[in-house]
Amino acid sequence: MKKITLFSGQTYYVSEDEADNVSQLYNQGVLVELRCGDKINPKGIESISDYVIEKWNGNEIYKEKSGRKYFMREGTKIYLGSEELKNIETIKVNDLKALN
Repeated sequence: MKKITLFSGQTYYVSEDEADNVSQLYNQGVLVELRCGDKINPKGIESISDYVIEKWNGNEIYKEKSGRKYFMREGTKIYLGSEELKNIETIKVNDLKALN
């Protein structure tokens, strides 16, 4: 799985071959239709990266633009301290079905 992030902040989770196709069409200046049906302009892509999630103590970790990491508990952000940050587990997602 790959994660395509646009400059607008929109994110798409796509297969490796779909990400490769988008990369190859970058310089052609054409809209690319993704398998989900959305059409994107490759020039609007900020990054294409491996899709990874981070967990701490079984909780999925999120990251603010400032870089601070947190998890959600009952609708409240719980920020991780330096000791907790040392124990974050990184999981590479190969298939969206694996998340369920």
